[in-house]
Amino acid sequence: MRKHENIPAADYASPLSRGLADFLKRLSLTLGATEEAARTAGDAARACAQALAEGDVCANFSLLAAAEGKPAQDVRKLLDASLVASSAGADKKLPLVYDDEGQIYLYRYFAYERKLADAIIRRLPGPAARTVSAESRQFLEKRFAENARELSGRPDWQKIAVEMAFTNRLTIISGGPGTGKTTIVTALIAALAINDHPPRIALVAPTGKAAARMEESMRSQMSTLDAELRKRMPERASTIHMLLGASPAGNTFRFNENNPLPYDLIVVDEASMIDLSLASRLFSALHPDTGIVLLGDKDQLAAVEAGAVFAELAQQTSVPDNMDKLSTGSGTPPLNAQPNEKGPLSSCVVWLKENYRFSAASPIAKVAGLVVNGEGEQLIEWLQNEKGDNIKWEAFDEGLPSRVVGALVKGFEPFVEAVNQGDPEKVLAAYEKFCVLCVIRNGRRGVNGINDVIARQLRLKISGEGPGEGPWYDGRPIMITENDYGLGVFNGDIGVALKTKDGHRRVWFMDKDGGLRFVPPSSLPAHQTAFAMTVHKAQGSEFENVSLILPEQDTPVLTRELIYTAVTRAKKTLLIYGSADILKLAVGRPTSRRSGLAKKISTPP
Repeated sequence: MRKHENIPAADYASPLSRGLADFLKRLSLTLGATEEAARTAGDAARACAQALAEGDVCANFSLLAAAEGKPAQDVRKLLDASLVASSAGADKKLPLVYDDEGQIYLYRYFAYERKLADAIIRRLPGPAARTVSAESRQFLEKRFAENARELSGRPDWQKIAVEMAFTNRLTIISGGPGTGKTTIVTALIAALAINDHPPRIALVAPTGKAAARMEESMRSQMSTLDAELRKRMPERASTIHMLLGASPAGNTFRFNENNPLPYDLIVVDEASMIDLSLASRLFSALHPDTGIVLLGDKDQLAAVEAGAVFAELAQQTSVPDNMDKLSTGSGTPPLNAQPNEKGPLSSCVVWLKENYRFSAASPIAKVAGLVVNGEGEQLIEWLQNEKGDNIKWEAFDEGLPSRVVGALVKGFEPFVEAVNQGDPEKVLAAYEKFCVLCVIRNGRRGVNGINDVIARQLRLKISGEGPGEGPWYDGRPIMITENDYGLGVFNGDIGVALKTKDGHRRVWFMDKDGGLRFVPPSSLPAHQTAFAMTVHKAQGSEFENVSLILPEQDTPVLTRELIYTAVTRAKKTLLIYGSADILKLAVGRPTSRRSGLAKKISTPP
């Protein structure tokens, strides 16, 4: 349940939503509306602003009517009379828009949603985006030969996904870590590049960190390919903002519907992190003939800002409605199954079901599956009975016991050893061996509290310095929280402070080529200490070992998707600290973001 669903609007209003409400009320009165109509418009604006703050694209009209104490029909009449609101069908550019599906929007977000839906509809299956040449087909048969042997007649979803991306102008591929999303992208791009006239391809991700991870994964996969073929493939990935040519302020873009992007194919990694606004801008900037592939995990956390675009699109079906055609074309045995829900995206969506990193018996895979299915009781029972070293759970209700702090500090021992050796490359590599993830930012179990307690102990171990010696010390890991295009550091980038040979302290980063570079601490944009980070900030990253710290009390951000995202950051071991009640609450609370995108796609104007 959302925290505001049964609370009158005035009780949950933030300063921002109150300010917007007051502005629209005054505007309505200035335009000549009655006091009652203007007040209703203000209440609607407040509800919309609060909905956006919670990740929803729009507000629930029925709840607004209930808060007003009037039938929905009367509220609609008052909104129309306010002169600052209209129905979606009226096609007016007024600040507030309500539709027939029980939603009310701020106009900007209604326009984002309508624009994105229209762009998606235009990309739905029609004429094939491209055909699969004999050379491409031969390459794919060879590339996926090992899969065919291992799958023993089961559908090869990786190969089917590549086939879809060849023939569709929109392909949506959802799968968890280890299901082969990078394998698909590499095979697709290589199969295209092998032809005489390879297409222009762009690789992008929502954040700089995710783009760097995409490049790293691609390089690893491409290392098995012929050197001449590798030269014909893109090596760089960028952020979506960089692809679109964002201004320094990020509010204007070089590429848009009037100046489309000059690419034949765009591949987007970590697409679950894309909010409605950015998705709308990206799709609007596509040339009609450009293909786009969205890669992500529908079960992960949605974007920080409003909307859950990838999850909403990827929910359409798990079996393409043209499965027989695709399986025949890709050499996969026919699959006798029907789409779960035949819809406009049925031929665009594929779920990757085989995990090539974790076996079905893997503890991490087991926990992830229980979380996704919302099986909180079974999860607790399994954790209580699990005796292996890969996953451990320590239950406690209050405070942060010293033994837990000791375990967290111990997890950083390889990092401390690398810092003492003074090699920046080894330090950055050691950082990825262990991570502490938190649900909340403040409090003793939040990011700030955990960072403080770990920093105090590790700082003494490394340099013998106390916290009074200033904010910078050797081994301080930091996360960039604000893009700086001039310095080439972006939100989510990790750096570590170390002294150079001349005695000057610098913050070292790994660049996209796998090399090192440094930035003086005084030149850095906004940043924070990163012994611990929120689960949201960990999206797009993986660590060998992860410790998850649950909060002492329930909080609205504690959801099934958050726990799943935390679990799937771990490649080897996972330690969970916190109470059974809190863990069960989270697993039993799926994220539900209010939106009209799917409806707009299924019922175009």
